[in-house]
Order: sequence, then C-alpha cells, then structure tokens
Amino acid sequence: MNVCENEAVIAFDTLYTQNHIQILKILLPYFDPYGQSHLAVWIKYLELRYTLEYVSRHPSPPYKNQTSGTSSPDFAVLFEQIKNFCSPREKALFGELLNLQKNLELFKEMKGMMQLFETLRESAPDADADTAANTDCSGTNPAAGNFDPMTFLKGMLSPEQQEMFEAFRDGL
Repeated sequence: MNVCENEAVIAFDTLYTQNHIQILKILLPYFDPYGQSHLAVWIKYLELRYTLEYVSRHPSPPYKNQTSGTSSPDFAVLFEQIKNFCSPREKALFGELLNLQKNLELFKEMKGMMQLFETLRESAPDADADTAANTDCSGTNPAAGNFDPMTFLKGMLSPEQQEMFEAFRDGL
C-alpha cells in the first residue's frame, strides 16, 4: 500500500497519539525482528490506551462535518483523497462508480431538457402544409414554427450518445 501524506490521516494520527509513541515508531526499525513484533504490539496498545483516554476527556468529536449543507459527499473528491490507500482492484471499482455517477447526472440533465423540449413542442403551432418545401436538413421548418427541439438536440450528439438518448427517451 502506498504511503500518502493525506491531511486527514495526519490530523487523525496527530490527535490520537503522543510524541513518545511517535518516538517508538521511529525506533522500531532498529530492533531485531523479534523485538520489532513485540514493540509493534506495544505501540498499538499505547495508541489504543491513549485514544480511549483522549475520548473520555473530550466527548465531542474533534472533526467538523465535511458534508454539512449537502446530502452526500462528492465522490470524486473523496476518491482523490483515498485512492493512494486502495488496491488496483478497489481503484478500478471506484472508477466505475464515478462513471456511473456521471452517467446518472447526465441522464437527469437529459430528462430535464427532454421535458422542456416536449413542453416547447406541445406549445408550438402546427405549420401550414404549403411551407413543407422550406424544411431544413433535419426535416423541420424553423421559419414556419415547426421546429422539433428533440431532433435538433439529437443531431448534436455522437452516435453513442444518440443511442443513450433514444433509450432514455423510450423510458419516459
């Protein structure tokens, strides 16, 4: 696992330990393997004891709420903070989750746009039959008021996005 200078990790370690424990951690590599294993257990015991004492003296949490004012954390920011502590498999999973979140946000935006365009289409007057000769390449006649915003929007998308657009449109 990569060692990372993450501010949250440093803040936690600083809050729930003391200098004497940090000194023991620095001395740990200078012991023989047998001494290292025993000293590591002793260090963890001291950290636990110090943490329990600290929590009993300071019952309110020392950390401010990072998500105050929002319903959930920003997963992209959260992933950036923890990715150096993740295995390659976990990193890939987080990447997939971030892509899923982005796609869901795109679908929400498209749904709102589609509802707006449907409202525009329903409120637009029908064109006269004799203006059909003035249609543009999308099959609409903007001058006649027969503009189809759905066709216009779809024309700006890539083929893959058009597929998603149609699949989402069919689901409404």
